[in-house]
Amino acid sequence: MTNAPGTVVLALADAATCRELATVLEAAGLIVLTRPGGRTLAGLPAGAPLVLVVEANAVARARRRTTGREAVVVGVLRGSDAASRASVLLSGADDVLTLPMDPAELVARLQAHLRTVRLWQQLRGELASLRALAAVDPLTELGNRRAFEQELERQLANQQRTGAPLAVLLLDVDQFKRLNDTAGHPAGDAALVALAQVVAQRDRFGAIVARFFFANLAHLRLCLGDPHPGNYLRLADGRVAFLDFGLVRTIPKDHLEREKSLAGAAIAGDAEAVKRAMAELGYLPEPASFDAELLLAQVCAAAGWMFERARRRLDPRFVMTVLEEGGSPRSPFFAQMRRQTVPPASLLMRRMEGLLLSVLGDLRAAADWGGIVAEYVLDGDPVDEFGRADAEFWSRHGGRSRGAARAGSSHRWPGRGRRRNSKTVIVTGFAHGRVRIRTPAERGRTGRRTECATGRSIAVVGRGTVPGG
Repeated sequence: MTNAPGTVVLALADAATCRELATVLEAAGLIVLTRPGGRTLAGLPAGAPLVLVVEANAVARARRRTTGREAVVVGVLRGSDAASRASVLLSGADDVLTLPMDPAELVARLQAHLRTVRLWQQLRGELASLRALAAVDPLTELGNRRAFEQELERQLANQQRTGAPLAVLLLDVDQFKRLNDTAGHPAGDAALVALAQVVAQRDRFGAIVARFFFANLAHLRLCLGDPHPGNYLRLADGRVAFLDFGLVRTIPKDHLEREKSLAGAAIAGDAEAVKRAMAELGYLPEPASFDAELLLAQVCAAAGWMFERARRRLDPRFVMTVLEEGGSPRSPFFAQMRRQTVPPASLLMRRMEGLLLSVLGDLRAAADWGGIVAEYVLDGDPVDEFGRADAEFWSRHGGRSRGAARAGSSHRWPGRGRRRNSKTVIVTGFAHGRVRIRTPAERGRTGRRTECATGRSIAVVGRGTVPGG
């Protein structure tokens, strides 16, 4: 976000003054949002550097509204004296503009403030990285004692608040000292790394879960709307079973392609393309009344975790922040969200993304989520072993565009139409071999064999058939 161009918001009482200043600033290449009449500050863009220019008597309110985010608040006076300027600064302003002002000085001041906000953001990001490094053991990449104590404090507080059971599991490596003494410390380090990889199965589990939902959507156009914790089971051999999908919808091809275009525009930071895509999809009843930069900021607030190309460990606190900023009445974008609609074909997709994020946060799973999503949205290169296996599978078997074309539209998945109470069990992973399909009519008899895109097998219990099965 530190490379974002930044936005200047003009929230002044006089509309003519707003237009005049906006003309000067836009000519200098700045992004400007106008709020003539000093109307509500709700819906300000998130993430990008922000300079808020307000009337002197609105400085205190603007400062309260920007609490918790990197923003510069500038108060505006007309023909002021030193005492008035000092009063505005004491009320919370970072700077004071006295109008009329030389255009060159106006531009230079606001550009300097945007640079300051970018530096704040850079320092905040570096501080977050240092905090993460301080909580990770460099050998095993697991949390260290500092991380353990912090997590234990959070869990104890949660237990006291909710009364939920709480347990601590201790692991002891048998004969570890003997291994170090006889085989050397490198062997001991290797043993610790191997143990850490076993402990870190949550990351593998999370990656499989995420890929399952996005792969089905991208290749089969199937949106599975129930990714809640009760629908997963980790098997003894490391595969993951997905259980009971009562909400299943086939997304129309054209609509899915437009959703991919929307995601691609957001990843590229192209505000105008985001607005066009949202309008074409049906999110914007009156497109001309929406600001493109605000729409981009809204999309990034809700789905930025899927766009960022870096390894991120999710947690419940992060999930809560995303859900509040991206969709709750407390969101800074709520004013514009109230004027939007969600297309029926997209509704289940948004549900899937939100519930999937919650599950991954509860797991505290880490992965390059942006890289995983880019594989399916932008045809990006695989980012891990699962991605390579999945890409190899689809290169042999094709996706919805080919498989469905051959089979027609007669496939009925459990959960579609009148079959909403059907139960589906999908076993997925990256084990060798294939597992048979069993439908109720086949129980007790030899089942047919098939393969699953995300793993190597599918099993169905209940009514319905499996595509190609």
